[in-house]
Amino acid sequence: MTHVASPTAAAQAILSTTAVTTAVVRRLPGQLDQIATSIASGSFTLRTRSVAHPDDRRWLRRSANNALGMAAGVTALIVAAILLFVPGGPQLTPQLSGYALASAVLGFVGVVLCMRTVFRLFTLDNR
Repeated sequence: MTHVASPTAAAQAILSTTAVTTAVVRRLPGQLDQIATSIASGSFTLRTRSVAHPDDRRWLRRSANNALGMAAGVTALIVAAILLFVPGGPQLTPQLSGYALASAVLGFVGVVLCMRTVFRLFTLDNR
């Protein structure tokens, strides 16, 4: 600890930082001149990547998955509600029509998809 905090180590750190800063400052006028020339000639361009960081891509992918899952769940619930009130359809038993069974299955799938999305929204998952 005394070696790291010694005046000699501090002086070496200051000298190395000064050397790096000096190299950067020496190149700065040339770079500023290039930028000014590009702006003056109208050829200045700036390139950016909106989702360059892996965390940004992960967040975007997760948000899209959540939106699609919720949309599929709500669609299944709407179709289930429509099928529930459609008269007729094939009779499976005297009390159960094919539309009612399809409505129950779609309703279950819709509820599961919606609950999955809600669960994913309110849990912290860093994957």
